[in-house]
Amino acid sequence: MREKLSDLLRSHSSNHEIALGLAVGVSVSFFPIYGPQMLACLVIVLIFRRLNRIAVFLGVQFSWLYPLVVYVDYQVGRLIVPGEHPAIRLSDFQGEGLARVVSLVKQLFPLLLVGSLVAGAAAAVLTYLIATAFLKKYRTV
Repeated sequence: MREKLSDLLRSHSSNHEIALGLAVGVSVSFFPIYGPQMLACLVIVLIFRRLNRIAVFLGVQFSWLYPLVVYVDYQVGRLIVPGEHPAIRLSDFQGEGLARVVSLVKQLFPLLLVGSLVAGAAAAVLTYLIATAFLKKYRTV
């Protein structure tokens, strides 16, 4: 990971392209199905060739926080989708194994999908702003 970050900082991409790539990767990591995010990133970098590939794939690594991301997706989805929705705690997405998380994701997928779009967009904007500030300070183009 350190090597990839070093490669990213030495790349010929602009700060904007790197920050945008990180933001896209983080946004994709909020998608509620763990696994296809890497495939989605591959498709995105093939379509949008100006994105820095390393940045996109580093950004999607945020998905290692999968239980937390799913919980955030759910809470945001609950705020947006009208109706009665069960109250779920973060601990419901942790500690009981992957089978429990998969079961919850299947049960709550519509809320998670809506929440992932909004939370992923918010996380992308925040990532872009932080990355741009960091790159402007620590990287000479």
